[in-house]
Amino acid sequence: MGQATEKNVRAAIKHLEDEGKKVTVRAIYKLVGGNYNAIAELYRAVTEEITVAEQAPADILLLFTDLADDLYNKVRSKAEAAFSGERAGMKNQIDGLTSERDDAGEAVSELEAELAELKSTQAEDAAASTAEITRLRAERDQAVGKADALTQQVEALYKDHAKRLDETEAAHAAALTALKNDQLQTLADGEAKHAAALTDAKEGYSTALANNKASYTDALAAVEAKVTALQADLKARDAALAAVNNELTSTKSALTDVTRDRDAHAKSATAAQAALAEEKSTARDARQDVEKLSVQVESLRKAVEKLTPAKSAEIDSDEASNVTSMMKP
Repeated sequence: MGQATEKNVRAAIKHLEDEGKKVTVRAIYKLVGGNYNAIAELYRAVTEEITVAEQAPADILLLFTDLADDLYNKVRSKAEAAFSGERAGMKNQIDGLTSERDDAGEAVSELEAELAELKSTQAEDAAASTAEITRLRAERDQAVGKADALTQQVEALYKDHAKRLDETEAAHAAALTALKNDQLQTLADGEAKHAAALTDAKEGYSTALANNKASYTDALAAVEAKVTALQADLKARDAALAAVNNELTSTKSALTDVTRDRDAHAKSATAAQAALAEEKSTARDARQDVEKLSVQVESLRKAVEKLTPAKSAEIDSDEASNVTSMMKP
């Protein structure tokens, strides 16, 4: 493939899974090529994305399984981070050896160019050229030997790195297996404790429910009895209220009659008072008339006294008759 891209990494993962091979960074690197660290970062990102997409635990077992996988990924990430520095150092060493090898190759090329130039001038200076050619060939052979030695060192470093990486992956796999076994055992113990606790909780709930039901039954009976008593008391109060209403109605009727009689008596008293006032006025007028007559009688009597006794007696008798007739109604 030749490039460390997400698409190529996904394709390499699918290819390895289809062939039933173990998916590792090294296996992907062999298929994709490019930069090893970039391949590792892309593989980690793709793996985390797949883990998040597939993370939908249906029960506690799946939850612990995902937890174990997450722990494995973290352990693997830490291990890869720990070896990243070593790989970087090895890469720098390999790059240095490769640079030296390239320098040696360039030296060989330069020597070969010089050798070709010397061959072109060999006819002019055969003796000197032969010695120089021998020297240049020796230097070339020495440079080629050095380049071969550097190449062997690079290959040895690659092999050692691959071996150590395989050993690390094997150790990680063993650690993951042990971790999963521990998690499964912990899960089994937790499920057993949960089942026992659930059974105890159910029994306690059943007992509490029975006790509460009995208490609620007694309380309900007491409430019903109280309601019955209140209903009876309410009926008695209604009857008393009806009697009071009837008595109030009778009282209102009697009060209406008394009010009507009082009004009639008031009218009669008013008429009597008017008649009495009129009688008083009449009597007052009569008294005034009597007083006037008494004055007149007294005047007449004095006049009669001056007359003879016989004439005076006659006048008194007539005057008395007149007064009596005037006082009659």
